[in-house]
Amino acid sequence: MIRGAAVVLLLAASARAAAAEEIRIAFPSVGTVIAGNIGAVLQKTGIMKARGFDAAITPLPLGRELKEALAADRVDVIFTSEANFIVLLGQGVPCRAIGTFGSMGEMALVVKPESPIRQLSDLKGKKLATIFGTSLHEPAIDWPREAGLDPRKDLELVNMRGMGPMNAAFQSGDVDAMVTFDPYLTQGVERRDYRVLRKTGLDGIVLMSGAYESAHPGAAKKFNAALREAAFYVAAHKEETNAWAGDLSGMPAALLAEASKGNANYNAKTLAGIDLRISPAYREKLARLGRFFFEEKLIPARPDVLHSIE
Repeated sequence: MIRGAAVVLLLAASARAAAAEEIRIAFPSVGTVIAGNIGAVLQKTGIMKARGFDAAITPLPLGRELKEALAADRVDVIFTSEANFIVLLGQGVPCRAIGTFGSMGEMALVVKPESPIRQLSDLKGKKLATIFGTSLHEPAIDWPREAGLDPRKDLELVNMRGMGPMNAAFQSGDVDAMVTFDPYLTQGVERRDYRVLRKTGLDGIVLMSGAYESAHPGAAKKFNAALREAAFYVAAHKEETNAWAGDLSGMPAALLAEASKGNANYNAKTLAGIDLRISPAYREKLARLGRFFFEEKLIPARPDVLHSIE
């Protein structure tokens, strides 16, 4: 009987191991705060395995590549920006927002320290660089408008293909101002390359493909439990995880630490202090962003944002 019971236990353990759910995760390796740390934690620890996942975890350098990977069914989950969520929905890609990391730093409209532009209204007749279809697009429209300018008539919005070209145009003087984000923002301020005219928070979002969620009922809840543990690992091992993220991004660990300070989860003292839930206020922000992208004709269809949130 004892031998039989032992066999039953071994078979049960084998069945649990065999039932591990395969999942493909992609996270940003460049130009990110917090998300890169959490992605690295999932790569380097056994958190996913302990939660019953057989995970393939891939760093991708750009938001565009993350978005394309989910749309092409090459991955099941991505850590990305709120703008990419809206674009995917507007393009008809089934996906759901299952959580948020909270602050991934800030984005800001900046000029050079010696620039004669002292306030947003001084942008009249100037060139403002941004990246259309990203989280940097909305403030490039809304902030000049709030200062009494018509962003389509009173200044020239310059669409750049990425942060590299935009920084080059800014440094050469081809544009007078730009909208940038962390960690580049913190780096530029520390180097005294930028003077900030206006800034706001930029949150990170976790997306799961509709196909994966349908095929794996309950996976989102189990995945979020693993994600909470990873976020707490970051909070408890800041120096280590910033070094991991820095190795991927080429950014100094100290810079990532500075840009992460505003994230509540980064400062959590216990696992209970980690909160990845999407708040009512954040839901409304996402819905507003959906309206903005549709009205600006950046996406072909108006997204059903509120029904695409866990």
